[in-house]
Amino acid sequence: MTKALKIISIISFVMLATIMSVVGVWALSTLDFMVGGDIP
Repeated sequence: MTKALKIISIISFVMLATIMSVVGVWALSTLDFMVGGDIP
């Protein structure tokens, strides 16, 4: 694996992890709001 390809794969992984985290938090908040609970 070349250095550039390794850097690109790391950046892609970090971006994907960040997006998944944001979507996960948003989904939890939306689901909790729909159910009528409260997330502290």
